[in-house]
Amino acid sequence: MVNLQGMDTLVSSLFAPPAPRWVSLLEVDPDLGRDLDSAAVAAATRVARAEVLSLDVGPWSPDLAASGRGVMGALILHGVLCRTVMIGHEGSDELVGPGDVVYPWARHVDSNVLEAEVSWEVLQPAEVAVLDEAFMRTIAPWPELVAALACRYGERSRLQGALAATAHVKRMDVRLLALLWQLAERFGRVTPDGVIVPVRLTHARLARLVGGQRPSVTTALTRMAREGTIKRWADGGFVLAPESIATLDRLAHPGERVAASAD
Repeated sequence: MVNLQGMDTLVSSLFAPPAPRWVSLLEVDPDLGRDLDSAAVAAATRVARAEVLSLDVGPWSPDLAASGRGVMGALILHGVLCRTVMIGHEGSDELVGPGDVVYPWARHVDSNVLEAEVSWEVLQPAEVAVLDEAFMRTIAPWPELVAALACRYGERSRLQGALAATAHVKRMDVRLLALLWQLAERFGRVTPDGVIVPVRLTHARLARLVGGQRPSVTTALTRMAREGTIKRWADGGFVLAPESIATLDRLAHPGERVAASAD
């Protein structure tokens, strides 16, 4: 005789949503507790737990229901994501990764002048910890933790500011090398052939990242590949030749070289 109750339980378990995963934030990102003494670190490690979202490669539409009052943002634990801001048919991209704090629930940029749409894409499988109201209550006894998370916003802003400054450099190869070396510092790994930047980036996305046009990016990449400064990696990323950092310095500061020679 078929056990219908047991069958119902089995079917329910197969189609039930996966149980939420939780992590201790100080275990996965110990640097957040750098301003706490050892006793505070131990106490905060036990209670400062956040829910983790696992994200597959592709477009990501964050659940707007999760953006209630008191949510500080989301801390990226693993992976690489791209935030795109579009105004009409033009836009800019920002790459974020481990250690960055983002607020992905805002679909629009509030402005009385321009209407901008915000979208997200996961470039590498990612995990993000949700810093919701319940989490913020648990870390209230340690304002140093709140400050450390807020500083992550500031660090991200400084990186974006440095990259935005390169958009005013006339030479496209300088803009691209500056971007790729910034990505190498964050996501790269050193090999005998050079530094691999293992992030798949199309020419169109590179253009949005450096504030240029796709044809100009293609031309600059072709020239740099011919000169041996960079080459494409098998998975769509880039390999930076070890001497390309010196090339970037020479291209970015030509006036200083001339002045030094004159002295």
